[in-house]
Amino acid sequence: SLQTDRGTLLHAPGRTAEEQLRFAVFIVETLKGVLRHNGLLKASIMSATNEHRLGANEAPPAIISSFLGKQFEELLDHISENDTKDVLRMKGKQGLQLDIPQIPDPQYDMLCKLPGFFKTLSAKLLAAKRKSIEQMMKEQLNLNLVVYAGVIGRVDLSSENGEEMNFKIYHQNGNEIYLSQLNAGAKQTVMQVLLKVLYELGDYNPPVMIDTVMGVLDKESREVILEHYFPDLAHQTILLSTDTEITTERDFKKIAPFVAKTYTLHRNKEAQCTNITDDYFGITIND
Repeated sequence: SLQTDRGTLLHAPGRTAEEQLRFAVFIVETLKGVLRHNGLLKASIMSATNEHRLGANEAPPAIISSFLGKQFEELLDHISENDTKDVLRMKGKQGLQLDIPQIPDPQYDMLCKLPGFFKTLSAKLLAAKRKSIEQMMKEQLNLNLVVYAGVIGRVDLSSENGEEMNFKIYHQNGNEIYLSQLNAGAKQTVMQVLLKVLYELGDYNPPVMIDTVMGVLDKESREVILEHYFPDLAHQTILLSTDTEITTERDFKKIAPFVAKTYTLHRNKEAQCTNITDDYFGITIND
């Protein structure tokens, strides 16, 4: 394979007329080089054993051949059988027009198919775990969504057009609990529950990082999240919090038994730097 000093592959089929012409030109020039310098190429691999093998028992006579494949052979035949003006012409502001069959580019074609493939695959995987997701979301919402704790009747996971997945929450009386009508704190709790469910039912175990951990939660919701959500959220959970979100006087003590490491960032305005201490705003794990 050949490429320029800027990384352009000269033996790669392109999508535009210019790229296809460049590809065809360099393939033809490579073939011409093989024809003209075949002796040099043969000398570069020559040895007594190779001479005996190629010239005697295995593949007589010793030759160098180039196999292009049916599609590219047909393309070269098309060029050789037509006049240059019919194959290649300028088309005003539209640039170059190349009248040759589309040169196949398997790698590019595969890349074009990948987004749709993964979208379909993710939808199928999600559908396969649909019942588990619905059941676990119902359990976690009944535990963590304070405003509807204990009264969530069911969660329905549905797919629109077989692609995007959506979920709806229903009260035990049968009416839908509209997500748009929940306050900001309740919406945050629903999103945190969804994160936990997808993590629990996933096939891998990455760390989970949450910034602004309490956001707009009220006092009761904060206590529920601290006691029932954070302690068993993931194998490793990283919380980025201020001392007003997880207070040193009350909140930190509830999760302290589950904390392995604590760090506090202290901004030094004069020195324009940040210093790090191994504590949570003055509280160490052993305190």
